Amino acid sequence: MGDLEEIPPSTQPIGLPALIKKAEGVIQKQIELLAAGTPSKAPDLKQLLKNGGVAKPEEQSTMIDQYDTNKTSIQNATTDIHGSDDGVSIDTTNVGDLITGAYGAIETAVGKLNGIIRTARDRIRTQKDKDGNPVKDSQGNEVKELPPDQVKAVFDGIWEALGTTYSKVHGISDEAAAAALKITNGSPYRSPVADNPVPLSYGGSAYSGSTPWTAEGGSSDVIVSTSDKPTALAMMKYLMDPNNFNPPFTAAQAAGIVANAKFESGFSVSATGDNGTAKGIFQWRFGRQDALRAFASQPGESLGDWRTHLDYMAKELRGGSYDAANNAVNANKTDAGQVAADFDHLYEKSSGSTTASRRAYANKLLQEWNSSQASMSA
Repeated sequence: MGDLEEIPPSTQPIGLPALIKKAEGVIQKQIELLAAGTPSKAPDLKQLLKNGGVAKPEEQSTMIDQYDTNKTSIQNATTDIHGSDDGVSIDTTNVGDLITGAYGAIETAVGKLNGIIRTARDRIRTQKDKDGNPVKDSQGNEVKELPPDQVKAVFDGIWEALGTTYSKVHGISDEAAAAALKITNGSPYRSPVADNPVPLSYGGSAYSGSTPWTAEGGSSDVIVSTSDKPTALAMMKYLMDPNNFNPPFTAAQAAGIVANAKFESGFSVSATGDNGTAKGIFQWRFGRQDALRAFASQPGESLGDWRTHLDYMAKELRGGSYDAANNAVNANKTDAGQVAADFDHLYEKSSGSTTASRRAYANKLLQEWNSSQASMSA
């Protein structure tokens, strides 16, 4: 959690990657302190820089254009801020809604910023001389650059994300955080494990290296956690809405599909697996991932919105390339577990090691859906 994507350093002003790394470190520190029950200590990067003698750090000219001039002050002001490429691992077991809500807001802010960074990276161009010819380095390779408008977009996005994360964390008192954390055996914060971060809401399970999360143990371990439930049920509702899909998915079908999103990505649009080749809530790779990006560029869609990921999944599922998966889902309108298994086998095409757990999660998710509907009608 809190891991920011990168842009090739050689394509951008030197101050931008430095700011991205500092922002990543600050966000991760905020998460750690929130998880430790001391959100009052959460750092504010803008204030740290001002205290260190950096005037107007929110202005691009200060942090980017004049980076060399301000470099020493920036480094001295943020000596204790270090970002981890693995992000921060958080266990949300027995954590109250106040904290999980803050985690969710942080994930959303980071996901939005990563979307801006990806867009900027996609728009890297060849540098041209005054005559319009490609600029080449001493080895004859074309020099690439990040367009100025994308430098500004990333810079502004960083400060927007930092403003959101700081306000969400610092707005919680230490007393309220401690109560929401329900700490019984110390802080739920765990230091990141190199190359194997455990994503938000997967306390106690290990990353297998193939998809962002694989359950340890059998299907009896699977629960629909308090932190998962709002997103999972919202995804089900979206899939079942006839205004979104024709025909809409049934509750069992939606639960089976959403269960796979849980096991593939933990519902995170920015999840990355398979050694960096798979992305999105259903972990698309290669050409499918490129097609997702193209789909997300359409009006009304956004790569940082899970609804777009569900829209694209349905487009793929019902578009002819996955007829076997589509037929299996259509043939089963009431058994969420079977839908989950068929979707895993015919659409996700995973190793099958977590199929039983996906079944169990889908069944329990359908129960949660039915309970929520009964409560609403009571």
